[in-house]
Amino acid sequence: MKTPLALILVFFLASAALAFDLGSDIPLTTTTGVQAKPLLALTPGGVVAVWEENGLRSGLMAGGTSIEGGRVSTLLDHAPAAAALATLGAESLAVWADGAKITAVRLDGRGVPIGDPFVAANAMTTELAAAAGDERYLIAWPGMFGEVWAVILSRSGSVLLPPMPVTTQSTDVITSLHVASNGDELAIAWTAGRRVLVTVVSGSGLPRTFLPVQLTPNGGASDVASNGQDFFAVWARADNSGLSARVVNTDGTVGDELPLTALADAIPRAAWDGSAYAVAFARRAERNATAILLTVVQRFAANGAMIESTSTAYQGDPVLTALAGRVVVGYSNGTSITVRVAEATPPHPRRRATKT
Repeated sequence: MKTPLALILVFFLASAALAFDLGSDIPLTTTTGVQAKPLLALTPGGVVAVWEENGLRSGLMAGGTSIEGGRVSTLLDHAPAAAALATLGAESLAVWADGAKITAVRLDGRGVPIGDPFVAANAMTTELAAAAGDERYLIAWPGMFGEVWAVILSRSGSVLLPPMPVTTQSTDVITSLHVASNGDELAIAWTAGRRVLVTVVSGSGLPRTFLPVQLTPNGGASDVASNGQDFFAVWARADNSGLSARVVNTDGTVGDELPLTALADAIPRAAWDGSAYAVAFARRAERNATAILLTVVQRFAANGAMIESTSTAYQGDPVLTALAGRVVVGYSNGTSITVRVAEATPPHPRRRATKT
């Protein structure tokens, strides 16, 4: 039996954490039950979270809490197979797969639906990804033959590009499907077997090439983010030796592999925080001959150089979102979805020594 999903929008409180201090747990849930598999997005007003819920109000929920207080919630659907979330300014788009269709609904700043849910595509899938570009949304999902499909919607929800395949077919099952936007182009990244692949799609929906670029033949879970110019794809190496990344250019070419970490790190999530790439991941380490699990958040320059790092006790596979110097990491501890927030400072420029 499929576990239902719940979506709650929570406006972030005005108090700020110290520079790259993850601060205290902030629970997002307003209902009772078991919550799992959260997704996060950050708007100028707050944190949007989507998660699976099995409890008193099981189903796909939309809701929110303003800074002044007062909570609302709306049941959108029951037991969808997958969900995704994208944010465009103060609005968001919730997307879910239900039976043989992909449904979406616009949400306002409180998480209240704007209009009725609408069918974005007729497809059956258990993987969904979405991102917002220049006044439009792209929704991506795997096809039946190992290819990736996409549909592009306007901000109002009208179809700008009907559903169509944007990659060639493959024999591998697609997992870790993610989309990032630089405003004009969008990068779709995914894992197929041990290969991590990427393709760049224009804002009009046309791929640079239907044959995706292989980032590595030795990958695991993957993600992709953008600094507003190019893209940054990150993945866990399949031999548990750490995380790697590559810069993906808007023309679809990629840079050299950048080794980010060298420990047993997994399940990376990446986001651009305004001045660096933040990467959250699960780390297995040893302390006094005892294995411990940590949630680690590190910030990297586009060349793979680490800027700073922080960690906290592992409570669940981490998810990440960031915007304008604010980094939010979230996870499920079983009874609630919890986030922690850090204020990320710009990297300090290095000064050259001068003779006097």
